[in-house]
Amino acid sequence: MSTLLHPQNKSKMLLLGLPLLLVIALPFYAGHYIVSLVTVALLYAYLAQSWNIVGGYGGQFSLMEAVYFGVGGYTATMLSQKLGLTPYLGLIGGVFLAVLFAIFIGSMSFKFGLKGIYFGVTTLVFSELIRLVALNWYFIGGAWGLQLKFKNDPLNFQFLSDLPYLYIILGMVIAVTYLVYRIDKNKIGYYFLAIREKEEAAESLGVNTYKYKIKAVILSAIITSIGGVFYAQYTLFLEPNANFSLEVVIKMLLGTIIGGKGTIFGPVVGSLVLTGLDEGIRLIPLKSAQSAGMTRMIYGTVIVLTAIFMPNGILGWIAERTTRRRTKMVSE
Repeated sequence: MSTLLHPQNKSKMLLLGLPLLLVIALPFYAGHYIVSLVTVALLYAYLAQSWNIVGGYGGQFSLMEAVYFGVGGYTATMLSQKLGLTPYLGLIGGVFLAVLFAIFIGSMSFKFGLKGIYFGVTTLVFSELIRLVALNWYFIGGAWGLQLKFKNDPLNFQFLSDLPYLYIILGMVIAVTYLVYRIDKNKIGYYFLAIREKEEAAESLGVNTYKYKIKAVILSAIITSIGGVFYAQYTLFLEPNANFSLEVVIKMLLGTIIGGKGTIFGPVVGSLVLTGLDEGIRLIPLKSAQSAGMTRMIYGTVIVLTAIFMPNGILGWIAERTTRRRTKMVSE
């Protein structure tokens, strides 16, 4: 029997194919609000996969993704407004600049042996510095932000309805998930995991830890900056406190942890759960300040509960229960 037609593989293909078909068919049965909600959920799933590479597989507690996200959106927008380039060409500039930032902060940190929380604090300080620069740099709009002109032109990555955005971000999620799959099954994935588990042991076995940590940071920069370009064109507005916000990184990190870091589909599952949780919080009749506090409190509660009951995330918990059940059936 063909491996592809094996019943177990057929069931996996069915489980993965059904959600995909539901998203494709969604616009025909749902309204604007639901389509917009799913688009945002898929964007955070895409971004969470980016953090999954550097944090879930590579084991680097990076908070630089806010910089990559903002730099991607701002660079593509400025190149469009000042030079008349389409966002597709501007995206190249955004990715290039994000990679430069990644190489700079990565090389400086790793050469001085910064890891774990120390690397995280360094990236946090650098992210805040970039946000403050953007807030006071009037050439890019400063604290007032930038309003993009709507042209309803696919060549400018602008569409009249949410439908094209939904399908574009769906394709981006599929592409980045396939990239994570290739990493997981490739030598680079094994090196990432070896560095995450015990960097000194990986070095003793001949793994160039500096080289592969830089690779993880660069991959994250490329993926996140592309997400920043998509977000800018989708919202048609840029503002430092939103585009360089630490909240973006927190949602990326939480989505990965809740779903299962270092897994192929964990960040996607976790981000969808997190988006549902966000929408549930918004339904609570609270003032804006109270809502922000409630969000942080619920996020903290979710992190604690996940750490206690599902330390390996939702997919890790499911895998553990499945393994126990199979072991019990075999023993009986």
